[in-house]
Amino acid sequence: MNDAVKMFIVLAGVTTTCGLLLAGAHDLTRERIVTQQLRYIKGPAIRTVLSDATNDPLLDRRVVAVSGKEVTLFFGKKGGRVTSIALETAAQGYAGPVHIISGFDPESGTCTAIAVALSQETPGIGSRITGDAFTGSFTGLDPATAAALRKDGGTIDGVGGATVSSRAVCSAVAAAQKLFKEIRPSISEVERENAHQ
Repeated sequence: MNDAVKMFIVLAGVTTTCGLLLAGAHDLTRERIVTQQLRYIKGPAIRTVLSDATNDPLLDRRVVAVSGKEVTLFFGKKGGRVTSIALETAAQGYAGPVHIISGFDPESGTCTAIAVALSQETPGIGSRITGDAFTGSFTGLDPATAAALRKDGGTIDGVGGATVSSRAVCSAVAAAQKLFKEIRPSISEVERENAHQ
């Protein structure tokens, strides 16, 4: 066998072994990665949205199937009663996906709060979508009113100079509203199940 073939076989063996080791390491640490992302990346946004909760919404969560995909619901409780429910959605922003946590009143379906969980928008411009002045404008949004910017016929004032980022937040909240409308009829069943755990 010539040297080039031997080198190719050795290189193929080494890269295959490394690939298998990386895949195995990823599988072994997958749960820990998900837990860490939930606790340190999404957790602060979830706790902001469910700030009135006396429980730990990261522990009181359930995965439900909606329109063929799984959605994680985070339950905010007060006095043992579910007072708000949050879920995560995302939409394409200027620099990448913008992940939003949206909270809803289980009785009325009204948006109680939103928070940006993850965003790579331009610092100083698009990143202003995380500010209370913008995110607070979604509080009290009626379930019959889809989240949209005022310039798009909606009720939300966008962040100046960050129209794409503002639209991404509105799109993510509108998607959350749609998901919550689909989930809402089964909420009482999920609440009963959640109350016993």
